[in-house]
Amino acid sequence: MKLKLIAAMCLLNLVMAGSPLMSSSVFAQAKQTKDNKKKKQVGDTVSGTKGTSGSKGADSDPNIKQGEMLNDADAPMGLPTAKGGGNSKGAAYDCEVQLDNWTGWNVKIYINGNYRGVLSGGAESTLYYTPGQTTIYARADFTDGSYYTWGPKTYQCGANQFIYFKMNP
Repeated sequence: MKLKLIAAMCLLNLVMAGSPLMSSSVFAQAKQTKDNKKKKQVGDTVSGTKGTSGSKGADSDPNIKQGEMLNDADAPMGLPTAKGGGNSKGAAYDCEVQLDNWTGWNVKIYINGNYRGVLSGGAESTLYYTPGQTTIYARADFTDGSYYTWGPKTYQCGANQFIYFKMNP
């Protein structure tokens, strides 16, 4: 009886290991959920808005202060505390900005009006910022000149807190 039980459990483990339900993203999500229990969430799902623009791109968008960024070799950006960066404003930990793209589009991300990169369709990313006021804006531009936006949404994110910014179609 014990042998049959052990064989059944081994078979179940093999089936579950090959199952798409037990992919690494599930384990990553479980770890993220566990890690987030230590932090206080600020923010929620953000609904998108479809718009059109007379000109393509972000030229006339008041939510964008700075487009694509180039690195300044003489003035590197600060690292997050977890990677050896200093504690500005006396904060023990950085504010995490968790971006979650539930669309099939490439979405440009702007934090405090400054371009921070593109988040591919279905992708997730985490950025770290000094605790304080944080404004998030996201925009998907289309070939016909139209666009879809999320935000701008402003959060007050303290040390050891995170913002979850989910983009729905």
